[in-house]
Amino acid sequence: MSRIDDRYLDCVVYLYASESDAEKGIKSGGSGFLIGHYINIFGNDVPFLFVVTNKHVANNGNNTLRLVSSSGGIEVIDLDERDWVFHPDGDDVAVCFLLHDYRKFKFKHFGLNNFITKEILDNYNIGPGDKTFAVGRFVNHEGSIKNLPTVRFGNIAQMPWEPIRQDNGFLQESFLVESRSVGGYSGSPVFCF
Repeated sequence: MSRIDDRYLDCVVYLYASESDAEKGIKSGGSGFLIGHYINIFGNDVPFLFVVTNKHVANNGNNTLRLVSSSGGIEVIDLDERDWVFHPDGDDVAVCFLLHDYRKFKFKHFGLNNFITKEILDNYNIGPGDKTFAVGRFVNHEGSIKNLPTVRFGNIAQMPWEPIRQDNGFLQESFLVESRSVGGYSGSPVFCF
């Protein structure tokens, strides 16, 4: 297994129920990741950042982000629970616009063009057995003075040929990935390589 690029580690955020929980590193909550969309304003490409996680993470009151500050420490941001937008069809996805001074943070983000599409699946012949990795929060050692995302490796076990019934009864298009995981990884981005 080759070393992954640090940008995969730097796109991850942690989610907690409160500012106090985030500062103490309480073993609850989940993970999320940053997506950026650039808009050209007066000749400058300006990033607009969004936090993405699972709906079940955001719905459980985990509205406090813990990011890495530009000085390398911890930066905590309370989000308004009303700012989360959930997938209209019921998919387990939540997105929140992050309106803050981005210079205060050390982060990377991915664009919408990094999401997998049916065209990418076909063009790269992606299927069962292909290698994956998830980057997220290992709640037993997440880092106390800064975020220390952990990488979990696996493989695609099943393609989304038929929807999978979720706990709420919703039929969701899903990839099944065989990977070791522990609490805190809900909302983590999964990459295929």
